Amino acid sequence: MIAHQTALFDLAALGAAGDGITDNTQVFREALAACAKAGGGTVVVPAGRFMTGPFQIFSNTEFRVEAGAEILASTNIEDYFVDGSSMESSRIGLIYARKAENITVTGRGSIDFQGTAFMDMTKLTPWVDFDREGTRNLVNFLNGTGNIGDGPVMVLDRPGNLVQFLDCQNVVLSQLTLKNAPNWTVQFGNSRDVFVHGLRILNNLLIANSDGVHCTSCSNVHISDCHIESGDDSIAITSLTAAGRACENVTVTNCTLLSRSAGIRVGYGEGDIRNCLFQNLTIEANRGLAVFARNNYTISEISFDHINIRTRLHDGQWWGHGEPIHVSAVRADADIPAGTIRNISFSRITAESESGIVIYASEKGQLSQLRLQEIYLTIKTGSLAKAYGGNFDLRPAFDPKEKLFEHDEGGLFAQNVAYLRVKDLTLLWEGTPAETFTYGLYAEGCDEVSVQAFRCPANQGKPNLRTIELKNCTVEN
Repeated sequence: MIAHQTALFDLAALGAAGDGITDNTQVFREALAACAKAGGGTVVVPAGRFMTGPFQIFSNTEFRVEAGAEILASTNIEDYFVDGSSMESSRIGLIYARKAENITVTGRGSIDFQGTAFMDMTKLTPWVDFDREGTRNLVNFLNGTGNIGDGPVMVLDRPGNLVQFLDCQNVVLSQLTLKNAPNWTVQFGNSRDVFVHGLRILNNLLIANSDGVHCTSCSNVHISDCHIESGDDSIAITSLTAAGRACENVTVTNCTLLSRSAGIRVGYGEGDIRNCLFQNLTIEANRGLAVFARNNYTISEISFDHINIRTRLHDGQWWGHGEPIHVSAVRADADIPAGTIRNISFSRITAESESGIVIYASEKGQLSQLRLQEIYLTIKTGSLAKAYGGNFDLRPAFDPKEKLFEHDEGGLFAQNVAYLRVKDLTLLWEGTPAETFTYGLYAEGCDEVSVQAFRCPANQGKPNLRTIELKNCTVEN
């Protein structure tokens, strides 16, 4: 047993070796258990490189990784026992808490999850989840040949979500640098009163599912002043882990996000998502802002404000097609209707993209009260435009025809939206638009459409490009 006199537990003093080689799992576990037995306190990782396997944090604990300290996650997959709590793996991650409260994980040190040890970095992932026959110019697209390009690489057996808090309350995660995750980096599930501040997440962009911060069925979540580089969504707000429980009252502010998928993703799961604000962000990603209704739930009262976005087309098996803004409602299951999205606003958005804004519902009644105001969008023609352009990507979707399919492009496409408001949208073309771009703003099957102050200067390289086209729409009087 570890002897202690105070509620301060220094891992080096308790026998941990900071040589980067010794397995310190038992020392970590014993120190945290002793801290809990004492009624709470601080467990300190001092300067050095400390190798460890998975360990649990308990209530009333501050776990502090000091400046100059680095935790190295074990690369032995058998150290990560099977518990079924993670989405992309049956195994546990590195740091986890269960039904705990008053936890702080902080410090100026770092954690290296050593994710490349669980990948074959020489091969592309082999899976294909769409029908090539319905796409434009994609006979050989995403076929797994050639060089690694944008990835993703092949996943081997890997740990679960690396830093995971389930059924917890009053959690603070701050200041740390988290690196090279092989799976979701941070997950908060079924938790409330969560504060994430000043994190740096630096993942390998070739590794799929290496989300930055993922909140599932949580309430009162505040994420601020973070820099996140991730091989999947940088920040995801979902209701995946507790059927029927809402994810609500979320703020994300003052962050820089780099992602192979969406910078911000809202949606997926079996509970409502509501009352979320995303503000003062800089995003470079495959998709910038994405809102998805797939199963039978409601997404409502979501605001995106004052955001700079840069997106482009990517090769490889990544969901998304370079959209700066994507909102969609389609079925993910044959027997479950798509959910509804209502009262969503995008304001003061400046974007540079190789694709346009996509707002898509399979059926009327799924999307309503959507506002875009003070949008400044510049569309560029990149090197992949001829081979990959001219398609919509709505994955995940049940119907193969709604996954990845041929579709003309424009600055803004909207289908089956009720009460669509577009005000002060400027669309510029940098160079001659690709041949797949045929309109500036196109709406079909929309009710109560209002377009005010839409600016789309004529393009000299493509003078026949249509500025505004409304098909089977009603216009607000």
